[in-house]
Amino acid sequence: MKTFIDSFDRQFLQIHSRSCKLVRKIPDEKLFWQPRETNALFPVNSCGEYVLRSAGVIEQTFGGLTVKLWDDPFEWTLPEQLSSGDLILEYLSEVEETRRKGFALFASDEDLRRELPAPEKLKTIFALLLETIARAEHFQGRAFAVFSQTSAAMLDVKENFSGVICCAAVAIVFLFVIGQNYFIRFLKPQIFADTRRYFFDKTISRF
Repeated sequence: MKTFIDSFDRQFLQIHSRSCKLVRKIPDEKLFWQPRETNALFPVNSCGEYVLRSAGVIEQTFGGLTVKLWDDPFEWTLPEQLSSGDLILEYLSEVEETRRKGFALFASDEDLRRELPAPEKLKTIFALLLETIARAEHFQGRAFAVFSQTSAAMLDVKENFSGVICCAAVAIVFLFVIGQNYFIRFLKPQIFADTRRYFFDKTISRF
């Protein structure tokens, strides 16, 4: 049975699709534009950097699952190397392909119970995938926020993407408070997927 696997697969595919659509809307000269000067307390990265960080979270997880490589890929996906929208889209496609290879290793939902050193602390694959989605959507939400400052068509995106971040955070808290076994057995995975899709569909419709 692949109920949870299929649900996770759809959510990762949606993250990939949203990132690609966002990158296509941004002129190359605006990809790494920063809305204000950064500082140590409140760093603000560019839209391009946040998109790369979002994809990097996914690449790190599935690099670990497939070839046991848990290094942070953002260290070698620098803006200098991915300086245009086309290059970023190519990188996003590579990450999605790595993600698909990882999912091909799952035969059933029971595989999600297996524990892995990810990368230092033992975690079940289920918990790892849930955390990966939350972190990837967090960075993606930040990318939308920066984009909102450069596009009049996205002035009201903040209220939309904040709901996505809150939804992902609630999912993480629920996992550890209620208990993973109860979560796996009883939670309907589509609840969070439908909520995230609602907020992002509202945002995408304003492009």
